[in-house]
Amino acid sequence: MANLERVAFINHMIKVKGFVTRKEVADHFEVHIDTVMRDIEYMRTFLSAPLKYKKGKGGMFTSVGFRF
Repeated sequence: MANLERVAFINHMIKVKGFVTRKEVADHFEVHIDTVMRDIEYMRTFLSAPLKYKKGKGGMFTSVGFRF
């Protein structure tokens, strides 16, 4: 199960910057990138968050119209 603080942080950064990197989240919370990937999968599966991977933005995730 995802940590609600990380999920909220991911959502907040997407709202503020339009994207967030897995590394940025992992570094902020001092967790492994795999943990962040599980959080993202949780958001997609259980919160229906339309998160997308943007290779052109350096591996960033974006969300279109998602409100947490």
